[in-house]
Amino acid sequence: MKGKKHIGAVRLKLVELSPDGARLKIYRSQVHPTSEFVHPPEVGEELTDRFGPYINEAVERFIYVLDKQTIIEEFTYQIKWIANAARYLMEKGASLYMMHWHLLDTIQHVFLSSIDPTAGGYDPEKAEKGWEILKLSYRLADMLVGEFIKLLDDSSYVIVVSDHGHVPNKKRFPLLKALLEAELIAAKKNEYGDLVVDWQRSKIHISTTNIYVNLKSRYENGVVEDSEYEKVRNQVIDLLRNLKDDEGHHVISFAFKREDAAMIGLWGEPVGDVVYAYSPGYTWSHNRFEENISVDRGANHGPQIPTAETLYGSNYAVFMIAGPNIKKGYVRPLEMLGPVLTVDVAPTVSYL
Repeated sequence: MKGKKHIGAVRLKLVELSPDGARLKIYRSQVHPTSEFVHPPEVGEELTDRFGPYINEAVERFIYVLDKQTIIEEFTYQIKWIANAARYLMEKGASLYMMHWHLLDTIQHVFLSSIDPTAGGYDPEKAEKGWEILKLSYRLADMLVGEFIKLLDDSSYVIVVSDHGHVPNKKRFPLLKALLEAELIAAKKNEYGDLVVDWQRSKIHISTTNIYVNLKSRYENGVVEDSEYEKVRNQVIDLLRNLKDDEGHHVISFAFKREDAAMIGLWGEPVGDVVYAYSPGYTWSHNRFEENISVDRGANHGPQIPTAETLYGSNYAVFMIAGPNIKKGYVRPLEMLGPVLTVDVAPTVSYL
């Protein structure tokens, strides 16, 4: 959308107006384009004309400042919009209706750690508020799924799938400090006097849970000869596997070479020369210099191993399906068959 003009639609609600007019609170929804947010693009205007403005990022960003009634009203509007659009397009002969709903992700990033005693900085006095918001979020999710269940017939399926779960953060480990001490990265001070990575002088580049060797043959400003490639990779893996925190726990759960990454479902050009993941409880620490291990709040789904779980959270994703010839009440036995993999979802939908 950058550099282009678009027509947008918006919802407004007068939330508060004092009798003397001295205090005014207005909720304004996300301004969303009326076209090019669905496929085919022209259907967007048709749906907007029939059902009103589409809202992608409903009110989860204002969960602290809006009243509960407005929150429920706006999410109910969003859910009804999505369901009405599905019903309308099904009546017009659509064979697939696929949509994304982000509320549970946003809410768990913020509030999961407030209910989980294993989280960093857990405060039992904040647990009640966390439970209230999480329960409300799952009631809304139940409402959304329920609207689609109403659309089931003898030739339709409802599939609920997520790309990840959530587990609480506990600690941040000074990873950049360890890499700097091992001379795998270089550092400099920025205009504010803060220490930052000098990537052009570093032997490696870090991107979340992938590490790339800064090869001369690959990058314009590379510093590592091809003959040193394996040496650098081995040095990185050895360092990561031996990092321990102040309690003697391993910070990194696994670290291995890209050619071994297929065993966890990763392959292709974007995969790093070294792939690693943090142990349960640790969050990203590749993006800023820190001297010491620190407590970290919130929750995440990217840094920790895919099987990380606590009593209250899990990194495992969700896969649920209902429809003709689907066994009712079946629960896949993880211990015997393992989890459903994300690469299994599209072929399953295509088969159906």
